[in-house]
Amino acid sequence: MSHKISNKKPWFIGVLAGVLIGIIIALFRLSITLLSTQFKLFIVYAKNTYTFGWPYLLVMVLIGFYVTFAVKQEGNIGGSGVLQVKLELESDLELDWRKVLFYKLTTMIPSLASGMAIGRGGPSIQLGATVGSAVYQNANLTHEEKTYLFAGSAGAGMAATFNAPIAGILFVFEEFLRHSSRQIVYYIGIPIVTATITSTLILGNDPVIPLENFERVSDFNLPAIILLGIIMGVCGALFNKAIIYGKHLFKRLELPLVIQYTLPFLFSGAMILYDMNLFGAGDTLIPLPLEGNVPIQVLIYYLMAKLVMFLFSFTAGIPAGMFFPLLSIGALIGNIYGSSLAVVLGGPDLAIMHYSLMAMAAFFATIVRAPLTGIILVIEMTSAPVSWTLPVLLAAYTADITAEWLGSDPIYDSLMELLLGVKPTEL
Repeated sequence: MSHKISNKKPWFIGVLAGVLIGIIIALFRLSITLLSTQFKLFIVYAKNTYTFGWPYLLVMVLIGFYVTFAVKQEGNIGGSGVLQVKLELESDLELDWRKVLFYKLTTMIPSLASGMAIGRGGPSIQLGATVGSAVYQNANLTHEEKTYLFAGSAGAGMAATFNAPIAGILFVFEEFLRHSSRQIVYYIGIPIVTATITSTLILGNDPVIPLENFERVSDFNLPAIILLGIIMGVCGALFNKAIIYGKHLFKRLELPLVIQYTLPFLFSGAMILYDMNLFGAGDTLIPLPLEGNVPIQVLIYYLMAKLVMFLFSFTAGIPAGMFFPLLSIGALIGNIYGSSLAVVLGGPDLAIMHYSLMAMAAFFATIVRAPLTGIILVIEMTSAPVSWTLPVLLAAYTADITAEWLGSDPIYDSLMELLLGVKPTEL
């Protein structure tokens, strides 16, 4: 039997989509970086010049107003965007790619740049899928080819935004398709690889989370890693329950949409004015163990603040991703765990960063229930040595198994059930 893929047309169309996705995601990231720099200067000015820094709070309220307007114009930009991609793949949902692309970009750029504790991962996945949909819509391809290229375009958005092509491929398999073949590998890989190359040509090939002076620990405490995995499994299950509870709470409150969407911006703005270290998704808190670290009580404060800021924003339903926040929250838990071990057992401070990275992968595995994606995503985002893969693998799979024993469903399946009232398997 021949396994050759004779139709080369999807290859060329996949490359075209990948190039466009790479350009759009690179410009998306660049816009956020440039605008966030201006926001930080503005916050310092407002804080030092005006009582309560009210000009910054006013701007946050105005962003909330615009997000409300945008969601009313195109409801499918709400949330991270991953659910919409899943619905397009699993049902007959067809979105207006022009409106989704415009409103997703114009809401996410100011929201992320203003310091909200939200991520760009999910939105980038939806942006990639949207660009792919535009390219493949009128192409003379089979339904199967369009499906695989569409899924690959979603993965391309993730790969380009995190400079993590392997994680992008794994996420498509673990979250969207959940089956594989030689044809699928080709079709999803083409836009993902092309988008990553294109974005790195524009932005460079530096890791998204640079870790200076990172060194591999020669000896790991395996029982401590297993215990960390169990802790992360429990924390991830509680995190998922908190998200679903928050969604139910906002649904019961029946607040006017403008109030529901503006309050998270106002609250986050007040928190950032109180402490500039809370600006953003939390990526600046991940390398703390390599930068002198802070006392455990300060780490606990950061953890609780970022957790509340993210949950308030995400459960309110504003366009927001969860990948970066959950990775930073996981890193803070790992930092607290590693710092506590260093105090109790007298272990090397060098190991704290490793526990933080293990916790990042384990937290992702527990919440999204995609352990391979979590492991490779952390390695690609940090450029951490591959030689320490076994400990992070052990932590991630222990966390995933713990979540399974606790009956914690993958977060996107839970959100899908909440949205539609049925389990994803019933679609």
